[in-house]
Amino acid sequence: MSQRKTQVREAGGEVADGSGAWGTWAKLEMGSAKLLGEETALETLKEGEESGVEDYQECLREGDLSPEAKSLVQSTLLPRQQAHVQELDRLIQNLSSQERDRAGSF
Repeated sequence: MSQRKTQVREAGGEVADGSGAWGTWAKLEMGSAKLLGEETALETLKEGEESGVEDYQECLREGDLSPEAKSLVQSTLLPRQQAHVQELDRLIQNLSSQERDRAGSF
């Protein structure tokens, strides 16, 4: 069992069996990518990841976390979330560059 699941259970919470609402959102997002384009889909995913960063930061500011949970957020969860935002930025920039290059070649 993962460290996060153990901590959730120890804190009296319930561990979700699947990806829940976020999984549903991701599937919807993939469908919208086909309709609206990859860049729009990536930008929407980035907004979701940025919201997650803000949520983690708010949890840290409020100070309602156990020392173990605070450590997990600071050392693992928040840095991962921030890395996702940076990777999405990189992907968006690459797509924009590719589109500009294609437009310039006509």
